[in-house]
Amino acid sequence: STNETLIADAMLNISLEAGADWHLVGTIPYHAVVKTTSVFPRTGPRAGQTKVMVEGENFVNSTHLTCKFGSELGSSAQYISPTKVLCLSPHFPFGYGRVVV
Repeated sequence: STNETLIADAMLNISLEAGADWHLVGTIPYHAVVKTTSVFPRTGPRAGQTKVMVEGENFVNSTHLTCKFGSELGSSAQYISPTKVLCLSPHFPFGYGRVVV
């Protein structure tokens, strides 16, 4: 991920002796909370392959970036900026689903 939304790195230590000694495991990056403000378009064909722009705050460019439509994973998620992610909707055999980034 990028450092655009990085708040801080925290050192992670563990103790195997009730706090008598501590061992550094590594650092964990903390990022700002992601907030979604809009999704467009809000509907699309069941056949899928609709480009869906998700706008919000604090998106992170990561190899783990994924869009989920209801219980179905989208075929791609493209990081555009800290405020935009482009998703490609999957085939939907029935009903509808929420978009989750």
